[in-house]
Amino acid sequence: STTTTTTTSTSTSTSTTTATTTTAIPFTRDLITDGGFEANNGSWSQQGCTTAVQQSNVHGGVNALLVTGRKAEWAGPTQELDLDTLLGVKTARLSYAIKLVKENSFQHGWVFKITTNGVAKYETIAEETVTSGDGWKIVEKEVQIPDTTGAESVKVYLKGSPVGAEFIIDDVSLVDTTERVIRPNILFISVDDLRPNLDIYKDGKSFLSPKIHSPNLNKLAENSIVFDNAYVQYAICGPSRTSILTGRRPDTTRVATLESYFRDLGGNFTTIPQFFKENGYNSISVGKIFHGGNSSPGDDPPSWDEVFHASSKDITWPHKDPGFNKYSWKSFTEAELTKPLVDTLEADWVNEKMKSLAPGAKSGVAPFFLAWGLHKPHLPFLFPEEYLDLYPEDSISLPNNPYVPEGMPDIAYSNWNELRTYEDCSGTSIGNDLLGQINVTFPDSKTKELRRAYYATVSYVDNEIGRVLDEVEQLGLAENTIVVVWSDHGWQLGEHAEWAKHTNFEIANRAPLIMHFPKNTTGGLRTTKLVEMVDIFPTLVEAAGFDPLDVCPMDSHGAALCTEGSSLLPLVVNPEEPEWKDAVFWQYGRRGLHPNTQIPRKMGYTIRTQKYRYTEWVGIDLLEDGAYQPNWEDKAATSELYDLEIDPEENINRIDYDYYKNAIPVLSQKLRGGWRREPT
Repeated sequence: STTTTTTTSTSTSTSTTTATTTTAIPFTRDLITDGGFEANNGSWSQQGCTTAVQQSNVHGGVNALLVTGRKAEWAGPTQELDLDTLLGVKTARLSYAIKLVKENSFQHGWVFKITTNGVAKYETIAEETVTSGDGWKIVEKEVQIPDTTGAESVKVYLKGSPVGAEFIIDDVSLVDTTERVIRPNILFISVDDLRPNLDIYKDGKSFLSPKIHSPNLNKLAENSIVFDNAYVQYAICGPSRTSILTGRRPDTTRVATLESYFRDLGGNFTTIPQFFKENGYNSISVGKIFHGGNSSPGDDPPSWDEVFHASSKDITWPHKDPGFNKYSWKSFTEAELTKPLVDTLEADWVNEKMKSLAPGAKSGVAPFFLAWGLHKPHLPFLFPEEYLDLYPEDSISLPNNPYVPEGMPDIAYSNWNELRTYEDCSGTSIGNDLLGQINVTFPDSKTKELRRAYYATVSYVDNEIGRVLDEVEQLGLAENTIVVVWSDHGWQLGEHAEWAKHTNFEIANRAPLIMHFPKNTTGGLRTTKLVEMVDIFPTLVEAAGFDPLDVCPMDSHGAALCTEGSSLLPLVVNPEEPEWKDAVFWQYGRRGLHPNTQIPRKMGYTIRTQKYRYTEWVGIDLLEDGAYQPNWEDKAATSELYDLEIDPEENINRIDYDYYKNAIPVLSQKLRGGWRREPT
């Protein structure tokens, strides 16, 4: 029998009842192997007795087991049980047929021998009496299974007295009847710097490029919900990942640089992996999930049971010899790959880890939250040479909008120093000392070269994701594993004469988000509704069958567990949910930092609706105890307004157009009101 648990999903803008994949079911696995003795495969052993498989005088099937020559009361047939199968077993239905051959009666019992650290413990799970007049006696009863946690071996055997009794047994079974709440596993896949420049995003929105070869993400999308309009809250790794993993926005986490740790500045917030760890999951981090370094010392120990990095074992370590970090990209020949690339090594580790996790996960005893962070396509672009073949040089196009928007304030521009630090992308190498200034970008040939290398890296990453998703299938985990694929921000490949992230442009803040919910997204779903990466935390909590998270109070720095996002489950039920929120928010800091802080002097706050992207650049006022707030009256630059219906590439800032004079105050009010405002 299966009982489906339902949970009510409530956000600031919607309330919907949504079925989750959490179920309470009794298992029906037989803990005994070859209880009919038909396989006669050696699974039963003799313990102080003689046993013989016979085909005459049987109860059912073709074979039975004759037991003679017992030397003591403990003597009888025995079988070693599989430890993985015993995980979480508390009750079972014992059944067997027994017939007495010698003696008038036989008092007997089934015993568990549990060996832990070399010490054996014996527990009788059932006792019965059979007499010579019973003929075949059928025994069936519910039994309690002793705790076998930590055991190195478990055997079950049949004991009894008198010692001289001889008997036949047949049709022995010990069926697990433990009812468990089976919570879904979660495979949480992060891809660094991945813009939604994928085959599954065929919206013609911004990416002038050849067909991107991402067959494995395409396959995942066939049974997932794809979010066409998913946005991060800050377009740089540390702040964005902190926001995603805490479910809180940057002004709450107070993380705006790569040097800030939310637990020091924002509060002792519960993270996504920490929540699942504290609720019985194995919480495991592989690769880049938090940004690392000062922004998450030790990968944030409260979040994980286990952390693994392969960065010291891959071909690119150490970076200075042979210098793979010196240039912006490299394709590796097969001969050069004397060691795998880091994402390949970590994919291998993920697959091996899932093999060890599978028994506990499938038994319902130990679900896992396995977070795997791929390092690419982050700079430098490193990939096996074969992936270049997917993108012939003559297939690579230049960006459709290689210049900054008309009317853009200078503060909105990033000089993409991250890319210019690579030797082949420096002003000296390119022969232009102005490189990185407004509208000064690479020659066309270099632009195409970098775009091609990025695409090839994306296809390499897709292949590694495919290897892991195939392993999920092969291990029998697919029917109860939620899969999430996300990125920490988009990436600019020459659009607006920009490279990398570090801006408020749509192309830097829109990111892929794909969520697979077994059975609930079969056949594939797609939504164009506006969603945010802070929505992931409350979604996973509810999808796993837990109570919805509370919405954070206005001052949530002392609240360990709450959310500033909305569960996405209503969009799984109805991708066109009419009551869904009508705006999303992000921000980016500029003009350096306040002295002795990691807080920007200026901030560009953005609201994005279905029609507009509107940004105000304002000063940041410091408050006590590390707090800060926007000073909306301290204008740092002209605001920005882009009409995305007629200008999806954001090529004209229309802030001074008379046509929009009535829309601007409304957008400004909504921006300043923030994410808590009800849709209007």
